[in-house]
Amino acid sequence: VRDLSAVDAAVVRTTVPIAQIGSAVSGAFKKVWERLAKLGVASTGVAFGRFGMHGDSVSVEAGFSVPAPIAGDGDVQPGRLPGGPAAVTLHLGPYDQIGPAYSAVQAWVAANNRQVDGDPWEIYLTPPDQQPQRTEVVFPLRPLPPA
Repeated sequence: VRDLSAVDAAVVRTTVPIAQIGSAVSGAFKKVWERLAKLGVASTGVAFGRFGMHGDSVSVEAGFSVPAPIAGDGDVQPGRLPGGPAAVTLHLGPYDQIGPAYSAVQAWVAANNRQVDGDPWEIYLTPPDQQPQRTEVVFPLRPLPPA
């Protein structure tokens, strides 16, 4: 469990069939990067994708952390990753093999009587062409009640 600080972001939000998650994330990264360049804003270094499952489709919120909220334009809008407690694990390997990392966090949450508080996200620690790919899988948690 890690206590996270909230992070401002520039994001693209869309809903796609599950098979199109990769292209949605890479397309969002390109649009956000172009918008940040136009604004003269540098990312603070965190690339992420946040995902909500809806049957055969998934809502995708993907982008980069920024030092302060940006002005939205077209597909690129301000976003925010929430702060607070989160269950986090590190996945080493290709993105298409990340499923067991999700399963491990979900099993830990259940075994420790914790509750997820919102959609999970992935933080991409390495570029897609760097091996091994390193991705953090983050599940926000409801805070524990006071003792």
